[in-house]
Amino acid sequence: MSVPNDRVDEVDEGTPLLASNGESKQCKRTPLPKYQIGIVLLLQICEPITSQSIYPYINAVSSLSSFFSSLI
Repeated sequence: MSVPNDRVDEVDEGTPLLASNGESKQCKRTPLPKYQIGIVLLLQICEPITSQSIYPYINAVSSLSSFFSSLI
């Protein structure tokens, strides 16, 4: 990367990458997407519950799969 000759003296390790031209930009605050975060949290809570609900049915599924595998 080449630096123009007239700016060589101005650029060093301490030079800020974004120059402030005397005016400060006021950042617009963005609101949190509370509805979307709520949905994600609800899914995070429901996922372990649904993964545990298979245990009452696992015996029936395993016996059914062994029945069908014996037919082949």
